[in-house]
Amino acid sequence: MLITSKDNGNIKILSKLLSNKKFRNEMGVFVVEGMRNCVDVLKQSQEGKAQIKWVFYT
Repeated sequence: MLITSKDNGNIKILSKLLSNKKFRNEMGVFVVEGMRNCVDVLKQSQEGKAQIKWVFYT
């Protein structure tokens, strides 16, 4: 899905996840940034050790 507005609900959730540790804990998720870290998480998800909920990229 192409996101064209900062008012998009998913972008609002991402922004809150980035800025609010309590919200990350409540949601049971964390944000991964950077190519190397994303590749590591992708490998872990393929091994069943992690679950990817969303992927945002530019």
